[in-house]
Amino acid sequence: MRKFLIALFLLSGCASVEQQGSPPAISPPYRAVFVAGDGSLPVWDNAVEALQEIMAPNLVRGQTKRFSAAQPVIDQGKAQLATRQAVVSAISALRPASGEGCLVYVTAHGAQQQGIFLAASRQILSPAILNRALESGCGDAPTIVLVSGCYSGIFTESPMTKPNRVILTAASADRPSFGCGPGFQYTVYDRCLLEASRTTNDWRSLAQSTMACVRRRETTDGFQASNPRYFEGENLPRRAMP
Repeated sequence: MRKFLIALFLLSGCASVEQQGSPPAISPPYRAVFVAGDGSLPVWDNAVEALQEIMAPNLVRGQTKRFSAAQPVIDQGKAQLATRQAVVSAISALRPASGEGCLVYVTAHGAQQQGIFLAASRQILSPAILNRALESGCGDAPTIVLVSGCYSGIFTESPMTKPNRVILTAASADRPSFGCGPGFQYTVYDRCLLEASRTTNDWRSLAQSTMACVRRRETTDGFQASNPRYFEGENLPRRAMP
């Protein structure tokens, strides 16, 4: 995954992820916001922590914000409370320097035709609200958006689809995602995303590998197809990682 990519939103995963291989060398370096929008189960914070660790070598030191709805995580000083106002303010304040980009990862429950539900403030992060925050905080800089949640494909529709953005979502706009239950370490999508990030060398390959993994898991476990989505802006030609 290389030069021109930025904001990522997700809802995902299960089971453990093998910690093998090197994290993807993504350039430019990113200013990032990571959000676990629900604290009722650990799956969302688990995914945020794992992805943040994978992406750490590519993040601008001191320019990463983590948000959570789980009070124990906040009490440990790992994150701030994930209210909509706080998340939007953090994204709006990213302001990457020349040669930098933006990375946004959001994982939580999704509401059909609305967006991602942030339990701490009991508000929806909609595509329109997220788009305004990204326009303010990232402008034309490369932006990667990972949105993980049921019905999250709405984030690959207007007004989110800009030439400087890459967007991955856990499901289409009319389908739920799976794996947010007791006994899961990650949701199905997050697990597949984390595993694929160890072996792929560009965002398109990452999306394809993740979607193939999700299809296999859904077939094996008897879930309805969630149809994850991928958007790549025309100003972001695919570049292989070194």
